[in-house]
Amino acid sequence: NKMAGLDIYYAGDPPYFASKLGWWRPFSPRFIRQQNLESMIFAPGNAVQIIALSEKQAALYRDFWRTEESRIHVVGPTLDPRRCRPELQAGDRNEIRDRFELPREAVIALSIANKLKVKGLDRAVKALQPFPGIHWLVAGFRKGSEEEIRLRGLIAKSGMSDRVTLLGIQEDIPAIVVASDFMLHAARLENTGTVILEALANGLPVIASDACGYAKYVEASGAGLVVANRDDPQIWRQAVQKAGDPAVRAQWHRAALAYGASNPLTGGLEAACDLIESLRRNRRVG
Repeated sequence: NKMAGLDIYYAGDPPYFASKLGWWRPFSPRFIRQQNLESMIFAPGNAVQIIALSEKQAALYRDFWRTEESRIHVVGPTLDPRRCRPELQAGDRNEIRDRFELPREAVIALSIANKLKVKGLDRAVKALQPFPGIHWLVAGFRKGSEEEIRLRGLIAKSGMSDRVTLLGIQEDIPAIVVASDFMLHAARLENTGTVILEALANGLPVIASDACGYAKYVEASGAGLVVANRDDPQIWRQAVQKAGDPAVRAQWHRAALAYGASNPLTGGLEAACDLIESLRRNRRVG
């Protein structure tokens, strides 16, 4: 989706160098080709106007390519209204847990992801391992996929198989959010992190890495913790231990509901469309 001759580029992904883990990547022909395409957009001196989805993403591009500040336009988030259903909190949570065959009495940590390493699921395994009273609910992996098989292997090796539920790909995100007690999103690389917004809007506390573009909303809401983007099991275990305290979770829950009610977390797409139209008019006038 990167090419020469563009007027506007909607940056839905992080920089290519950041998204490809592994020391050997810079030597691959594909990496070199993608870097060349990216340079046609982001390198200084180009005229392409760039729409970024978070300040974190914009900073990555600026730091690597030295892109001019005036060419990068950051728009806010767009939360699908269908994923925002805080009224479910007033219903019977046990009914939802029964539907997904989840233990009624356990503290449930939720992770929504489809890439094991990038989204930090290996970090989550190590973080949750010492807490037998916490059940881990994972959604987003296609059943039988290579990534799910690898995750199952990590779970089995950690001795957690009896307290993990892998739901596969789910559409009813509000329901599994309401069934959970906190979200654990330990991503190594996350352009935005829409799942963070979906959690907050439905009253679910969040533990997220500071790699996430939308981690700032966790801090702004006071509804969880933002953890350093490091492969240090201890810092993640400390965060999980804090989330295990019912009084702390209750405080975070109230903060999430209050923040979601006063901050609609929408309008990003409309802002992007307005920007595109404005740039088009200015180009026509010029």
